[in-house]
Amino acid sequence: MLATAGVTHCVARIRRLGLEVALTKCEAICLFGPRRAPPGGAEIIVGGVPIAVRPTLLYLGVLLDSKWNFKAHFERLAPKLLRAAAAFGRILPNLGGPKASCRRLYTGVVRSMALYGAPVWADSVSSHNIAQLRRPQRPRACWPVLCPGTWTRGPSRRCTSGAGRREPGVRGTKRRTKLLEDATEMWVQRLERPRAGSRTIKAVRPVLHDWVERRSGVLTFRLTQVLSGHGCFGSYLHKVAQREPTPECHQCGAGVDSVQHTLAECPVFGEEREELVAQVGQDLSLPAVVQAMLGSESAWETVLTFCEHVMGDKEAAEREREARAEADPMRRRRKGRRRAAHERNLPP
Repeated sequence: MLATAGVTHCVARIRRLGLEVALTKCEAICLFGPRRAPPGGAEIIVGGVPIAVRPTLLYLGVLLDSKWNFKAHFERLAPKLLRAAAAFGRILPNLGGPKASCRRLYTGVVRSMALYGAPVWADSVSSHNIAQLRRPQRPRACWPVLCPGTWTRGPSRRCTSGAGRREPGVRGTKRRTKLLEDATEMWVQRLERPRAGSRTIKAVRPVLHDWVERRSGVLTFRLTQVLSGHGCFGSYLHKVAQREPTPECHQCGAGVDSVQHTLAECPVFGEEREELVAQVGQDLSLPAVVQAMLGSESAWETVLTFCEHVMGDKEAAEREREARAEADPMRRRRKGRRRAAHERNLPP
């Protein structure tokens, strides 16, 4: 009764201003706590028009819910982000596609969609809502670095309970700098207990601040394969991708073709490795390589050139093995829409 009287009074005041309210388009929502709820079939009647009290209400692009936990908003938002990510992904090929600056632009579009209305829902973010947002983060994080696995240039921009709140006296550039520092520190703490990618994290975590703040050095698809270990390596193709019957190296016949084997041991790439050693030094472990890359632009470019040449040769050799009529059936397996296109190119 109180809600009906209040809405009726508001509508009357609006009409006195010479405006008309479209009552048939009005919606109502009742906010309540965990142990309270409006009676079933509740409605507000204004001018003889019933307005049903619903559990959710879409207002300016944000889906409000009765419990103010925004669970429905994120369940509605996550599929939209995945569709947007898929649409952008079709115009962002790993090889021959736009540069990193263009990819970051597209990344910003999806990020803006994800953070729309953040000042409203930031204080109500729960673990369930964060999980809904994390799934679209993976393809978005892969675009700027042309990465086959999860790897990103900067700190995670996941939602926190403090998102959207402004601290007094902190504005503009200072505020952005502080947010970046806080996000980087949070990322450092999360990387103390990695659930995956421990090899890469071990190499980058000690120099994470320098990595984030660097002003040069572009990540390419093949460079990221070496940094992440997700690429055309026998160990990865055998254990993770399940595309090889054994982890052996097809170039030199070694028992295990790992990233470290490709960087420092495989004799087939000895000529390319000479220039790499001249710039980086004799220690070609991943932490030492990352340190050298951050130390000078010439070292970064040398590592980049090595990765482009070596990984290009390994990928070409893999395509030749796939094209053979006697190739193992597991090598021909593809998932999704690429599978049909790939099988059409295979010999009978």
